[in-house]
Amino acid sequence: MSYVSVEPHRPIDPQRIRLERDGDIPLSFSGELIGEASNRTIRGDRQNRWTEVEIYRTAKANWVAHIIGRSCWDGEVDRHSVVVAVNPLDLVEGLRDDDGYLGGVSREALEVAGLEVTENIE
Repeated sequence: MSYVSVEPHRPIDPQRIRLERDGDIPLSFSGELIGEASNRTIRGDRQNRWTEVEIYRTAKANWVAHIIGRSCWDGEVDRHSVVVAVNPLDLVEGLRDDDGYLGGVSREALEVAGLEVTENIE
């Protein structure tokens, strides 16, 4: 069973946020960016593809992750997807890929956001 502990956050200072989504209309909400991570520099400054993950807390106490696949290749465009969740555990599950893998950039963004994800076996 997975478990997410949430560090206490100060009250958020909500801003109007608009996130792009591939194949859908943009998502708009009042909230605050509370964590982000990128693997842009993992392979050096000449890397031409990378991933960014942003974690938001909404004014209505929901959780949002914005996943951006960046590219510098001619003819390629950035890819945008969004996960909306009512609790941190659902957010974590929404960040997993089709094989159930939670990538390093997602784990780092969750940590920066104050979300500690552990699996409890007892």
